[in-house]
Amino acid sequence: MDVFALFHPTASDARDEWQSKQELPAPAPTPGDGPGVIHGGRIVIELG
Repeated sequence: MDVFALFHPTASDARDEWQSKQELPAPAPTPGDGPGVIHGGRIVIELG
């Protein structure tokens, strides 16, 4: 528990909730990252 939570518990709870809801963007794949190929607007994944 930090000092901020002692004097402003509702603000601390709101901050913690806000931080837990932040979404990080997924890294975009680069060409050659894997077996997937975009062909005609569709993703084609060749297995084996």
